Amino acid sequence: MVLFNNGVIDPIVAITKINYSVGMLSKKIFIYPLLLSVWTLSSQVLVDSVSKAPVPYVEIFNNSKIGTISDEQGRFSLEMFNPTDSVFFKHLTYLNIEGTANEFYPKDTIFMGPQAIELNEVFINSFNARDSVKKAVLLAKKNHLTSTYKTMGFYREYVKEEGDGVFLAEASYVGSVENSKKGIDYQIKILEGKKTENLSTLGINLEGGPQRLFEMGDIIAQENLLFDKSKIDEFQFNLVAIKNKDGDKIYEINFEPITNNLENNLMGTIFLEAGNLSFVEFCAKRDPVKLRQLGKIVEARTKDKKSPAPNFNLVQSELMLRFRKESGKQILSFIKIFNQLMVPQKSKYFLIDINAATLITSISTNKKQIKTNYNPEQSFGYELDKVPQGVSWRPDYTIYFGETEKKILNDITRKK
Repeated sequence: MVLFNNGVIDPIVAITKINYSVGMLSKKIFIYPLLLSVWTLSSQVLVDSVSKAPVPYVEIFNNSKIGTISDEQGRFSLEMFNPTDSVFFKHLTYLNIEGTANEFYPKDTIFMGPQAIELNEVFINSFNARDSVKKAVLLAKKNHLTSTYKTMGFYREYVKEEGDGVFLAEASYVGSVENSKKGIDYQIKILEGKKTENLSTLGINLEGGPQRLFEMGDIIAQENLLFDKSKIDEFQFNLVAIKNKDGDKIYEINFEPITNNLENNLMGTIFLEAGNLSFVEFCAKRDPVKLRQLGKIVEARTKDKKSPAPNFNLVQSELMLRFRKESGKQILSFIKIFNQLMVPQKSKYFLIDINAATLITSISTNKKQIKTNYNPEQSFGYELDKVPQGVSWRPDYTIYFGETEKKILNDITRKK
């Protein structure tokens, strides 16, 4: 279902809440999910060697698996590495690159060659993508780590109103995921956090932080979206390519709704390891055309007073999940969500952008449980006041702090 409660459009995954005030009425929305510090770090960019387009979300790490990930514009920094460190650049659809940090430091631009694609039309035409995805869903809990484990990671969220940044927060954390007969228990302990002043004119406060993002992004354990076995027959699946990556064959499978039903609007791409059909990457979004049509229906019902006014209309909703293999099991390593909303206030609609992402930097099977040190039911910005504060916004050991984040800081500084 896409519509719930009072005609509010349900995003891909509910990862947090927004509180905001309209006049004297306080509303809550459930969504899928300072001054500028100065540094002298230089940035570099990863680009496609053929198209010359930026390559976003490339994993960059050393032999100790310490590293970062490039931003949406393919930008990154190597400041966290020692000059003699071996550095690896890895992306599912590109050839791996490796060398010492010293070799890469002088280069403003690093080119990545597209991964070879097998175009065996006979195999592709005979391949039953639906059956393969069904089997992958049935095998998901076997192929992916579901026992108790610990993580270390980094989290960042931001909010824009009408294109201008109004809030930015980030935190490093340790966490634990415990599976038992009672269910799955997610715990996150914030080690250090940093935030800007919240300059939202609507008084928006995001709730949940990394704990909510992680538990709701764990769609395999939660059996959500395509991992809800009852939903698979609502989609059609098409194999579009077979890639070779690190010795494994990877199936690239597109999926889209099988009907024109407006409430069936999830579409995207799945990457499956051919050998055991484990999920390597999952990218999904809501069909923006269907979302607009749904929004018009809700507005018409509101005008006719057949239903209450919605808290917001969803314009865009996107989700990206990436997994990496540890000890033969796939484990969540990167979660990113983006939602764009139209929020009514009096006679005007405000365009709100919400972005949240977490990068898991290390994983262990240590069964010692972590205890959450903040309240995920409260504003994450307020909760960050309770933990040690970061000195500056750091591009190192994190999701790269790029032009988008710098603009948000500049917007906030300008508004103050």
